[in-house]
Amino acid sequence: MKKGKEQTIKTIRMGRNGRIFLYIFTTGLLTHGYRLTNRLYCEDSFNYLETVSVGWTTSLGRIFLPFVEKVRGPRELTWLIGLLSILFIAGAAVLIADMFDIRGNVGELLLSWIMVAHPAVTGTFGYMYTADGYFFGMFLAVAAAWLIVKKTGYKGLTGAILCLAVSLGFYQAYISLTILLLVIVMITELLDPKTKWKQFWKMCGRFLLMGILAAAVYIVAMKICWKIGHFSASGYMGFGQESSKVGGIDRIVEALADCYYDFIWFMVVRFKVTIYNVTNILMIVSIPVLVIAIAIRQKTIAKAGRMLLIALLGLMIPIFAHIFELVSTEVSYQSIPMMYPLTAVFLMPVILAGKLEYGEGDIAQWKDKAYVKKHVLKIAVSLLMFLISAHFTVIANRSYQAMEVANTRVENLINRLQMRIEMTDGYYEGMPLAVVGNCYKVPEYIQDAPMMSGVVSDIFLTYNDTYAAALRWYTGYEYSVVSKEQTIDLIQTEEFEQMKPWPDASSVKVIDGTMVLYLSDAGYSDWIMSDNED
Repeated sequence: MKKGKEQTIKTIRMGRNGRIFLYIFTTGLLTHGYRLTNRLYCEDSFNYLETVSVGWTTSLGRIFLPFVEKVRGPRELTWLIGLLSILFIAGAAVLIADMFDIRGNVGELLLSWIMVAHPAVTGTFGYMYTADGYFFGMFLAVAAAWLIVKKTGYKGLTGAILCLAVSLGFYQAYISLTILLLVIVMITELLDPKTKWKQFWKMCGRFLLMGILAAAVYIVAMKICWKIGHFSASGYMGFGQESSKVGGIDRIVEALADCYYDFIWFMVVRFKVTIYNVTNILMIVSIPVLVIAIAIRQKTIAKAGRMLLIALLGLMIPIFAHIFELVSTEVSYQSIPMMYPLTAVFLMPVILAGKLEYGEGDIAQWKDKAYVKKHVLKIAVSLLMFLISAHFTVIANRSYQAMEVANTRVENLINRLQMRIEMTDGYYEGMPLAVVGNCYKVPEYIQDAPMMSGVVSDIFLTYNDTYAAALRWYTGYEYSVVSKEQTIDLIQTEEFEQMKPWPDASSVKVIDGTMVLYLSDAGYSDWIMSDNED
């Protein structure tokens, strides 16, 4: 009897897993198909066209990210990276469906669509050269939560610790996804009258132990990698930087305020009335409504202690989602790949709506008037989440259209620069290059979506080495960039004083054997000032 029941459960899970993979790849290709079949770059791409920068990523604490190229090669193979990323998202979705027992085609489709079409996926695909490594780290973050919840004993704990530690070595921000999934588990357990307080706190202690030990393993591994490779911590984003300390009550209050600001910044873009903002607000409102509805049905609404703790956990979600604001003053959540953990917030209505009914919950049942009347809240929330998911797909395609425009403008600029370079007296192939200023313009980001940091609709090149990398990529010529000190010396020559910014005819000139591109006056005056002060 027991064996037959286990076989039935296994069959149900296999069917669900198959459907989730189908939904993920269908909605994933619908959302990101154009990106997977076109080579579109952001500024960072030009610095990684040949290989993942081992020194840079390791100094950021992403110690396992350089190993990605060992598996799929040191090239930005857009279609392969995109499909691998979608595969990892599908694996994570399967684990989440099992963790929360999401049933029926409505819940399975919404889970899949939200996870693969969320704007943070679109933003991460703006950095396609590293997306597969990032999403593998995301999968491990979900696997850590699944293991600690579904597997009891030391095996589950050990597996969760290893998964989370390795996930941190790919991209640290995904620890927030693990935390948020476990918070949702805690909320659903508190809503269940069968859960005893002793059982609940034991579970929380297990979660906390896993997190502490995983962080310890990761930090030790990071220190060892730095020691062996002679790397040091980077100040960028503050991850792993020893000089970034949290100090004093004022700093803690500021960090907490930043957590809520970052949360609102993503959920309510530019504080305008748009589909994105309105649906996000309705989604957030639906969460406490669903919690109360479940509490009434489960008869836990009168248990003040449980309801208070649920409210407290809910209010702390912005903190858990932006946990690194409490770790370092250098962290900025303006980079959209860091916002993927907020996917868990969008999954909350789907998970909670499933708790309103223990059944299949298929969309075919919506034809029954009695069913609709009985489950009007669940259906309303499901329709809202369908609208949000569909709009995620629209946002993605608009973003990729903007990225195509940006790439066209950059390519045109590079071709014009190369033509002017070749027409300049004294030019020879492979000569050193000095780039002063840039042609960067404020990007026209998608107006009714989070700012896509990497998906822009204007010229996005800023740094001199990026211009050289772009010239190497588009022209095939080898360009080396002169040092900052040499650039300062060139700026102070009489020949440079006669130059005018691009696109003036005098903006490209050979000075002392160096090809000088004077694109704008952005930045060079600061170089001269700092040099004189020294």
